[in-house]
Amino acid sequence: WRGGREVASMLFIGANALVPGEVDVDAVLRNPHVESSALAFAKAPLHVVPREQKSICVLQSEAATVPWTAEVCLGSQDATTCVIAIIVCQLGCTVLHFDEGTMEETDYLERALRMADGGADLFLVGGYNDERGTSAEIVQSLLSWFHEQKQRFTLSLACLLSHNTRITDISGRQVPLPVVSGVCITAGERAVRPARFEDRGPMIRERSCRCMASGGTTADLFDAAACEFTVEPWVFSLEARMRKVFFSMSCLGDAALLAQASTSPDAEGPDFPEEMRLTLRLLSEKPETDALFPSAGGKALRFAWDGGAWAPTPRLA
Repeated sequence: WRGGREVASMLFIGANALVPGEVDVDAVLRNPHVESSALAFAKAPLHVVPREQKSICVLQSEAATVPWTAEVCLGSQDATTCVIAIIVCQLGCTVLHFDEGTMEETDYLERALRMADGGADLFLVGGYNDERGTSAEIVQSLLSWFHEQKQRFTLSLACLLSHNTRITDISGRQVPLPVVSGVCITAGERAVRPARFEDRGPMIRERSCRCMASGGTTADLFDAAACEFTVEPWVFSLEARMRKVFFSMSCLGDAALLAQASTSPDAEGPDFPEEMRLTLRLLSEKPETDALFPSAGGKALRFAWDGGAWAPTPRLA
C-alpha cells in the first residue's frame, strides 16, 4: 500500500515499495536500512564451507534452486564485477550468479521466480565500484528487473558498489577492490554470510567451460525431486580458429592473461590465471560436446551425497 492505495507487487525495502519506474540505485544504497545491513555484512567474518559439508557452489552461467528439506549449504563465490543473488522464501532458496551475459538471458533471470509467488527476500552480494563501471551496469539492470516483476521481493541485503568497495595500494596505484566476493546460506540457520567454499563440487573444470563456450545456455545444478547434483552437457563446437585462440591465451603470462580474460584484473584471486589456463586448454583439446562429456550421451550427469562427498550415480537423465 502507498498513500492508502494498493500497489502492484514490486521491490520493497522493509514495508516501503520503491516508486514505479527506473530504480535509482544511489537512493537505494543510501537508504538507512540498506546501508546499515550492507556495512554489517561486509564486516562479518568469512565463513569457510568445509569440503565435507553438503554444499553447492554456483558458478557463472549456473543456478540452483534447493528446498530447505535437502539440508544443503548453497552459495556462490568469485564475484568481482558479477552479482550473486540469493532469493529466500518459505520453501527454500535460489542462487544465481549474474554477469553481463546472463543479465541478457530471460530464461536465466526467470529462475529467480521459481518459488517466489508468495513473496521472497532478496539478498544481493558482489559488484564493486570497478574502474570500467561494469558492476554498476549489472546492478542497475538487476534491480530494475526485480522491480518490474509481479512477485513481491523485499531487498534484505544489497552489499553492492560503494558498500562493497575498498581501496588498496597496488604498486603505487590506489585501486578499488571488492570487500566480499562469496556468500552462502544454510538450511539450518537460513542466514546469509560471507563465504568461501573449499570444494566447488563435481566436474569443476568442465563446468567452468560453460560461460566461455556455451552460446548463452545456462544450467541448473540441483534436481530437487531426486536430491541430486546435476551437470548438464550443452551443445557446442568450437571452430579451429577459436581453438587456436584459446590455446594461445593459455600460454600467456599472468598479467597478459588477466588483461584479456577478466573484467577486473586487479580483483581476481591468486588462483585465477592457472584455473583459466586449465579451462582454456581443456576447451582447445576437447572443443565439442561429445569430447568434453564423452560418457553423458547428451544427458545430465548425476551425483548423490554419500559419505561427505558428491558421488556419481549410474542414472542418466
